[in-house]
Amino acid sequence: MSSNLPDEQSYFVRRAEQQLELAQQADHEQVVHAHYELANLYLDKAYADGEQPDETPDDAGEQAAPGYGH
Repeated sequence: MSSNLPDEQSYFVRRAEQQLELAQQADHEQVVHAHYELANLYLDKAYADGEQPDETPDDAGEQAAPGYGH
């Protein structure tokens, strides 16, 4: 594990927070959406450790093995 990983994680979390603030200030729906997308990407980068936090076992099972359960 890299010694500067916490610093990198803090950076990406901070950037995500900034994007969320910008989304709240935006007047146009497309701009709001773009800021939320960027925030999600920053959070993905901050917590990328080989696991996908948004995948639950139910979600993974539905997509991973279509023949499962036959």
